[in-house]
Amino acid sequence: ALAEAQPDETPRWVAHFNRSHLARWRGQCLVQLARPAAAQPVLQEAVRSVDPSFVRARASTLVDLATSFVQQGEIDEGCRVATQALTLARNTRSARCEQRIVVLRSQVQLGADTPAVQQLDEQLRLA
Repeated sequence: ALAEAQPDETPRWVAHFNRSHLARWRGQCLVQLARPAAAQPVLQEAVRSVDPSFVRARASTLVDLATSFVQQGEIDEGCRVATQALTLARNTRSARCEQRIVVLRSQVQLGADTPAVQQLDEQLRLA
């Protein structure tokens, strides 16, 4: 129903939701279903459209986006995005988001020793 609504109207039953919120959740579900190719455009749009004042939501969405890259074997891009998310998570003191980044890092092979992985590791050590 929300997809069919005109840009300037929102159905009453979703008054406290918007397209950005729903895109974030859709992207997160796609990541959890291990469908990274489908998740990435949804999450990239969510990152672009999330209200700038929702820093914690942006951080969480970036973690999902980073996870989608790692799921596709794009380790460097995943670590670059995860580093951005970590900065935001620490700015908002989001322990949950930071823990998700730690879990994501544990999914990256220990032998992966690129500058992007090293930068994420360095940022994680600064806790």
